[in-house]
Amino acid sequence: MLNLAAPPLSLNLVGFAENAGFVTAAANLETAIAPSAMPPRDLRFSPGNPLHSLLAVEAPVSRPEAVRAVYEVAGAMVDNARFRAAMKADASPRDALRSVYRAMEGQGIVWGDLEGRRRHLVTDHITAKRYDCWSSSLLVLAVGHEMGWPLSLVRVPGHVFVRWQNGDSRFNMDFGVSRHDAEYMRDYRITHTSRDPGVYLENLGRNAVLGMMLMCRGNARGDAGDSVGALYDYSLCLALDPQNAEAYYNRGTTSLLLGDLWGCVEDLETSAKKDRHFTAALLNAANARLELGDGEKAAALYERARETSPTEAQACFASGMARWARGDARGAIDDFTLAIKKNRRLGEAYRQRAAARAAIGDFRGARADRRRAATFPDSRR
Repeated sequence: MLNLAAPPLSLNLVGFAENAGFVTAAANLETAIAPSAMPPRDLRFSPGNPLHSLLAVEAPVSRPEAVRAVYEVAGAMVDNARFRAAMKADASPRDALRSVYRAMEGQGIVWGDLEGRRRHLVTDHITAKRYDCWSSSLLVLAVGHEMGWPLSLVRVPGHVFVRWQNGDSRFNMDFGVSRHDAEYMRDYRITHTSRDPGVYLENLGRNAVLGMMLMCRGNARGDAGDSVGALYDYSLCLALDPQNAEAYYNRGTTSLLLGDLWGCVEDLETSAKKDRHFTAALLNAANARLELGDGEKAAALYERARETSPTEAQACFASGMARWARGDARGAIDDFTLAIKKNRRLGEAYRQRAAARAAIGDFRGARADRRRAATFPDSRR
């Protein structure tokens, strides 16, 4: 485990952000994000357009030509939207919004993700002509801002989309398809009691959107091996967007990489409070508690993970970890075995069963499980 004598970035940055007035004036934060890398603003876009904030955030980790390309693509889309508005003045809000997605498709883009650190940056998605929910939604927001459309960004676990809301007119648009809130609640296992207010399915304000931009930059830095830079960005994000369950999770797992187990536990447990169905946050918080020697609290977290697990195999695995945390090696072996029966590619179950078998003296079985676990990437240490 690393022992870094680093300052507590999460505390220092939150205090700094509040003192500087960043939470109430997100535009001031832009100059603190990357004062030496701020790209020149394209004058075709009004000063408050979120595209400027996005490119200010991504400029330090993007190529200058990629930043210019985003302005060009967005500018062409704004021109297209204005042309269509002039030709079809009676078009409905849904049709107007769908036309923006059709314009993206007309540019030859493909809906999908990228690999590695590039998957987090809008600049890379746009230059590769491969748009995901994040890049496409931000482009639509940029166009909508110039058109005067009442658009907001909305998030659900691991996904974002845009919402048109003005008076009696309210609808969601996701990759050009209109979807109801009830569909997201069903597909993403969201209930009114499973998350804190403002976490999911709410219209995000400017600060929260800027926070998500910073989180994505942190993801890119983390994938590139810059854990300290990632931690910095996650802390800036949470200063602006304290309801972001994913950012707490990302900062918690990054703190673990840097050897800060207590910071890891605090963030992961906060993430699981914001989103009470966040099974990965519960499992990782329990793992950290177990490493700290707090078996009883770890077991309680594993039990919660069992209740929220989306698959039977994961539920059995979490149950086994709860028993293992309480010292019941034989009971844990039974649960890990059941998890493996339900999903034979669950490598971590083999690894944990190996440890439990070794604890009861079954060294032959433990060696077999370790060999099997080594064939799965998620179990290699």
